[in-house]
Amino acid sequence: MVTLTTVIAAIPGKSVFSKTATESVIMGLSTGRYYSLKEVGTRFWELAQNPISIREAAEAIAGEFEVTPEAATADLIELSDQLIREGLAAVVEPPSR
Repeated sequence: MVTLTTVIAAIPGKSVFSKTATESVIMGLSTGRYYSLKEVGTRFWELAQNPISIREAAEAIAGEFEVTPEAATADLIELSDQLIREGLAAVVEPPSR
């Protein structure tokens, strides 16, 4: 289960990503399924190209969009669970600091 401290990252080579001015689309290469993301989801996908904790992503998104960190956290946990289930992202070890 994804929590506030979970570190997540997109899995390289598992998807194709395309972005327009208003939304983006991720296509899972193994399933051929398309996933549409709006602005906040798109930003999270961009952040998840490198390992990032849900807390760090929520703080970044709250700073860029009109959303509270609490609301961003709830949405990112749900989105992360979906991305992991679809094999597009994975929970990873936190990067060494």
